[in-house]
Amino acid sequence: MDWEELGNIHVRETRCRVLELIRLNSSRKTTIAIEFCHRRQKSQPGDHIFWVHGDSHEAFNNSYLEMGREAGILGDDAHDDKALQCVKTWLDRSASGNWIMIIDNFDEVASYPTKYLPVKRGTILYTTRDGSLLGNLVPPNAGVEIPAMSNAEALVTFSKLLAVDEDAAPVHSDNVLELLGELEYLPLAIAQAAAFIRQTREEIPAYLKMFRACERNQQELLSKALPSAIGDYKGPGSRAVMTTWKLTIGKIQEKSPASVQLLEVMCFLSPDDIQKALLRGVPYFKNGSDVQFAEAFAPLLNFSLIYKLHTSGYRLHRLVALCVRTEMDSDGLHRRSELLETLFALLSDSFPEDMSGNLIQCSHLAAHAAVALGHNVNGYHPGLGSRLRLLQLLGEFLTNNGDYGGALVWYQQALDSYEKALGKDHLDTLGIVNDMATAFRKQGDYNKALAWYQRALDGREKVLGEEQPETLNTVSNMAIVFDRQGDYGKALVWYQRAIEGKEKALGVDHLNTLTTVNNMANTFRKQGDYNKALVWYQRVIDSREKVLGVDHPDTLITVSKMANVFALQGDYGKALVWYQRAIDGYEKALGSEHPDTVKTVNNMAVVFDLQGDYDKALVWYQRALDGYEKALGVDHPGTLIIVNNMAIVFMQQGDYGKALVWYQRAIDGCEKVLGVDHPNTLSVVHNMANTFWKQGDYGKALVWYQRALDGREEALGVNHPDTLSTVDSMASNFRKQGDYNKALVWYQRAIDGYEKALGLDHPDTVKTVNNMAVVFDLQGDYDKALVWYQRALDGYEKALGVDHPDTLITVSNMAIVFGLQGDHGKALVWYQRVLDSREKALGKEHPETLGAARTVSNARRLAGRRRVDFWRWTRSA
Repeated sequence: MDWEELGNIHVRETRCRVLELIRLNSSRKTTIAIEFCHRRQKSQPGDHIFWVHGDSHEAFNNSYLEMGREAGILGDDAHDDKALQCVKTWLDRSASGNWIMIIDNFDEVASYPTKYLPVKRGTILYTTRDGSLLGNLVPPNAGVEIPAMSNAEALVTFSKLLAVDEDAAPVHSDNVLELLGELEYLPLAIAQAAAFIRQTREEIPAYLKMFRACERNQQELLSKALPSAIGDYKGPGSRAVMTTWKLTIGKIQEKSPASVQLLEVMCFLSPDDIQKALLRGVPYFKNGSDVQFAEAFAPLLNFSLIYKLHTSGYRLHRLVALCVRTEMDSDGLHRRSELLETLFALLSDSFPEDMSGNLIQCSHLAAHAAVALGHNVNGYHPGLGSRLRLLQLLGEFLTNNGDYGGALVWYQQALDSYEKALGKDHLDTLGIVNDMATAFRKQGDYNKALAWYQRALDGREKVLGEEQPETLNTVSNMAIVFDRQGDYGKALVWYQRAIEGKEKALGVDHLNTLTTVNNMANTFRKQGDYNKALVWYQRVIDSREKVLGVDHPDTLITVSKMANVFALQGDYGKALVWYQRAIDGYEKALGSEHPDTVKTVNNMAVVFDLQGDYDKALVWYQRALDGYEKALGVDHPGTLIIVNNMAIVFMQQGDYGKALVWYQRAIDGCEKVLGVDHPNTLSVVHNMANTFWKQGDYGKALVWYQRALDGREEALGVNHPDTLSTVDSMASNFRKQGDYNKALVWYQRAIDGYEKALGLDHPDTVKTVNNMAVVFDLQGDYDKALVWYQRALDGYEKALGVDHPDTLITVSNMAIVFGLQGDHGKALVWYQRVLDSREKALGKEHPETLGAARTVSNARRLAGRRRVDFWRWTRSA
């Protein structure tokens, strides 16, 4: 509390009569007024201080008359209007001396008391929760607004009220801080809690548990009145939170019923940020004028029941909401049920179709939906349709936003209601089953996803038949799971089944059909069959451009996929062109800050990363990161992917310290949002291990690789490509440690798994074959190394082409072995092949091209010198 403003009363009082107002956003107005009186008494010991209770006309009259009796100007039998006027006259005269009058709890502005108030001298200080006194009884500039208690103030207050010893130190514990938070640092509520704990000897954790258990407990605990702090005055509920607000709301109801209706709606929403636009959609206000709607807020703001935020929203005190709900329920369950049905319908209608492009709006709506649905407890029966629709929308939003666990909770509620109302095989029930399967899939729990999709598929085949589009959508969803599991062969079979059915039922250019064709192309891409992937993607682009247009977001998704394939083929120039085409389209259709635009910006950065242009990659990654943080939040899975990608670049630049910091940030976020065993989390753990490996800290790398391996085996299975990637890295770690035999065992394990999951010629399989060759090379078994390198080279050329960077790595490795064997002429030929391809793909000035040129130069020099040495050695023999 800043006492300087109140202290200025002394200065102004010497010049003229001034009225002051303390308008409080909490219930500590009486406490502060008492403290002010003590300070005034100390600084001006000759002044009189009069205390008047202003919470009702009766209380005002009694206090005013008692003042006259204490002054000796009234007798004990004086009770009429004349006696009140006599007190006013005395206060206006010099005989009354210097004085200040506090009119406490003056929460009802009316003309009645004003005729009894002195006007010629003295100072009147009102304490009130009604801000409308400003500009009426009190000049507009004469108000002092006191903020709510701080955490420290609340802790000290609670400790003093709780302790027998007034000098005892403040009570510190997590339970106390949690309790103060539940009470929202409201002084009267804190006093009631302390009194209950002190009187019942209840432990603080037990009280907190009791308070949180249910609203009924909260209502009872906050309805117990405390004795007055001023004499033996017993005002009407003035020392109980619930009763005080009940009276205040009753007064507002008399003058502005619309305000109370507004408050009733707000008390079933998330209280921290209630948007005005949402409230405007309430049927009661929808058809009213803007003036009437604005006026409905005034009494609630004046009595500090709600607070205006810096945004266009309002904040409602949680305990005010509790009071309103409790009073509403006292009249029966119908009112709550009716209001919730209205809210469920309002919130459902407010969700936009494009959730990802309206994340902030949807985040607010989701918070309100969760609170409103939470109030639909047993005994309340709003319309089934509006509630279930909102449950589904909330589950969909949370799924899209990466909160899969939260989504499943709400989906389960919807499923229970659907099964009870409609039966297990009703189409609406099966729709929720399918949604739950999708949430499990995105959570990375693929086995559970398959079980739930199978349940949806069985039900839809039974009710609709095998060729109906909804049935085929579930077939396609099954294929997606097999794809995620790395079982690409099975995925292609299920996709083909879905495509054939959709082409027959919907047509080859139907958007639903094209979605599955696009997914089919995705699987070919993951298999490393890039040429086939390009053919299928082009089919999708041609049809979507025809049906939707060139700049439609769905068309642009496939344009991005085409770019991705070109990048995987090592054709980075073409990849950048296609990504730029996608970005231009997204910015035109959705805007520069839409998540789909930002995602493509990230992909653009990946290409620069692959090209080795790390500075440019970081610029584009930063642009993507800024966009995702703004659109999705710092802990969204999409944002964390960018953080991971930034870390990769720092690692490639050799800035391992910065890389580890960024990886840790990504891990912390993933663990918080997705869980420790989610595939995304484990990918970052794997990358963290890579950084330790790059640093040469192989012991620490092994620990992190093992953590990633354990998690991936549990979450994905032993032969999932991601699991096998960690197996391959473990083998490389053993190789770096010089344990070549163990490295060979682990590489062979990875190869066996890759051949089973992906096939002999998949790039991931071939990469591990190359790594196997490296071990033989290091062991000095050059003949065996060349055999394995040749196998890897054949696979790379078949899958990726002769000029792909991965192909060229194996070519370079072959050259090294020829050099080690002393065949420097053959080594030079193979090094030259690398240089020619680098110049073709990257240009003559690219760092990798320049490095290849230096290698060729050295090879030429060595070939000439070593050839002489070789012949000398022969002659000498």
